[in-house]
Formats: sequence, structure tokens, C-alpha cells
Amino acid sequence: MMKLGPDIRINKSTGTHADVLLAVGMADLLSYAIDGGAVRIDGRQSHFLVRLPRVLTEEDLQRIPAIPGYPFLKANEKVAVPAGVIDPVDYKAERAKVDRIKKAKAKQGNLDAETQQMMQEEQVRGDWRLLQVLNTLQGDETSNKVHKAIVGMHPDEFYTQLATSLSLIVAGQRTETNWHASLVQLFTPLGAKGYSRLKPDSTSRNDNTKEQWADPFVEWLRYRGYFRIACPFFLGQKAENIRLLCPIPGDISLAALVSLSAELPRRGVYGGTAPKLDALASLKAAQLLIEHSEEYHSADGSPFPGLSLSGRGPADVVSGISVTHYQSMGNARAVSAMSDLALPGWFPIHSPDDAQEWLEILGEHQRAVRGLQDDRSDEIGLIMAYRRGAWAGSSVGIDRVSGTLWPFHYAGQRLGIQR
Repeated sequence: MMKLGPDIRINKSTGTHADVLLAVGMADLLSYAIDGGAVRIDGRQSHFLVRLPRVLTEEDLQRIPAIPGYPFLKANEKVAVPAGVIDPVDYKAERAKVDRIKKAKAKQGNLDAETQQMMQEEQVRGDWRLLQVLNTLQGDETSNKVHKAIVGMHPDEFYTQLATSLSLIVAGQRTETNWHASLVQLFTPLGAKGYSRLKPDSTSRNDNTKEQWADPFVEWLRYRGYFRIACPFFLGQKAENIRLLCPIPGDISLAALVSLSAELPRRGVYGGTAPKLDALASLKAAQLLIEHSEEYHSADGSPFPGLSLSGRGPADVVSGISVTHYQSMGNARAVSAMSDLALPGWFPIHSPDDAQEWLEILGEHQRAVRGLQDDRSDEIGLIMAYRRGAWAGSSVGIDRVSGTLWPFHYAGQRLGIQR
């Protein structure tokens, strides 16, 4: 009889957000097999551990719904929605709804009764921005293929392939599913770099050579992970560039990580340019982890499930944020930068006073970063320097051209800001 767990190793084989999506997708899938207890993700130097509260058996795997676990995107009229598809989304209809709501909000104060009722009735999907990026970066074709393959299988066949594939992944081997998945830069950014040449020798650009590296089951898990924890932002004057942020698990429950990722884009981290966005995202993520921890959550807020910070700092539960930048090249977008941002790890939290000290420091850092103008050449340089070295543990001096010195605490030290 097959047994799985309690710890499942996911190697960091790409060094990109693809590894994070795979670990989260695996944790999300197996969470349905647990009838009690939380699934956790433990980040190590070379791998992630998906930690289950107990060993799973084949009977446990039968609890996992035989569904894809993410929406089917009908991007245009040419896309046919097969029978049995779970959660189909008509992209054009959803986009029209978003546009109507935007126009209505632009008329604040001059809304008639019909418009007010329309705004109350029409709700934008919570995953709308994820669907936008999925469509923009052309990831919907491959995710739809896998979606169609899963819903077209008999449940017995699905569970057979599920058990076999999980056993092979645990053994460090390639799975044998035939779901026709493709490597796309949204889910596997390395798939977009270093393959195509201007004039390939004895091969065609469209010969699908790189698809030999695609493992459909692994790609499926990445699709699930994307819809759980990816945080995309549109940058540029015409919102033509995309910056994808994915929190990197340190030692955190899946439920807490999903809650953090859902809350982060709604908390005003957008800063105008990439360096400012990155800095504010790191600071805001640390703030959210403290504000929603089981021990130190505010009276008017609720803790993220399974999030404990006793004796730890934010960087112990979320080690950082994986960032991938997709630059507009006119007709398409290409991966132009990949990096990992650290979260602050100044000192452990042992008491409510420590938590309050953390929140005060984080608040001052955010006000200082927001005060820098990223459309000025001298100040954007300061933001970039802050993003690179803010968590190094030493005081950093930021000079502003004004006159008064505004000092604030930085992990027990002073960070001088000349204004």
C-alpha cells in the first residue's frame, strides 16, 4: 500500500518563483487529503519541505477532488469551453464588467440609482488580476489544456495517475502524465530565456524542443500554486510591464501564506516604480505577518490560520519575496529581471511590546520610502540603495535636500534621513 509523507521534498531546481509555485501547489493539493491539521511549508537552502501532520495513504488521496483547482479561461470567441469544465471565465465579459465599474467610480458623487444598483450587483472576481496576467503572458492555453485533460478523465483514472505521479515526485523522478502542458514564462521563467536563437542551426523555432523539459504534472501544480499565492502588479505609464511577486515560505502554514498573498495587493504597496514597489512590499508583508499573528493580532483583526510569531520575526516565517519582471517589448513581454527580496529580520518577538516596536519601526520605514520621489534621479537611486541594503543590520543614511534631520530607530539603531 502506498504511503506519502509526512515530509515531501521539493527541490529548488530553477532558482525562480517556479519553485515556490510548485511547493505551494503541492501543499494545496495535499491539503484536501487531510481531515485535520494544517499543511506547512518549510523553506531550506536547497529545497522546500511540504510538511503534513501525518502520513497519507491511498484512501487519503481519494479525498482530493478530481478537479483542476483553478479556472478555465475563455480568452476569446475562438476558445471552446468543453463539457465538464470547472469554473469557466469569459474574459471579455469579465473585462467589460471591470470597465463599467471603473467608469462608474469615475463619476463619484454623480451616480444615478441605476448605476448604484449596478455597482452593488456586479462584483469583480477576487482573482481578476491573476486572470489578466494569465491572459497577457499567454499562460491560459497550456493551463486550459491541462484543465481539459483532468475534467475529461474518469475519477478512477485520475486517482491512479495522481498516486503514481506523487510517488515518482517523491522519488525524484519525472512523472508519466500526458496532459500536453507547455513551458511558458509565467510559470517557468527560465523557459523563456536562453533557448531561441536568431538563426537556429538545423532546427526550427517552432519544433517544441523545450517542451521535452516540461513535466505536465509538475506544471499543473505550478498552475495551482499561481492562483494561491502570486501577487502581480502592472507597472509603466500604460501599465505595459508586469512585476510578479511571490512570497517565499520560511516556516509557515499554507493557509497563512495564502491569506498573506491575498491581503498584500490590497494594502497599498504600489509605489510607482519597481524599486519602490519592492521596498514597500517587503515592509508591508512584515507588517501584515505581525498584525495577523496569533499572539499579536489587533483587536479588530483576525489572525492568519496557523501563524505564530512567538520567539520569531517575520523573516523566519516568510524568508523573502521572489520577484520576476516581464518587460513590454511591443507585441510581447519578456523576462528582463529576476531577484529575491529579503524580509526584515531585526529581532525576535517575545512580547506585545516587541510586536509594537516592530510595527512602529516598519511604519517609519514605509513613510520614509513613500516620501522619496521615484521620478527624480537622485531619489530613485536612494530607493534602489535602500532595497539592496535596508535589511543588512547596519544604519543607513539617506540624505534629502531640505534641511532638518529626521532620525528614526532601525533595529535599535538610528537611520538618519536629511530633509
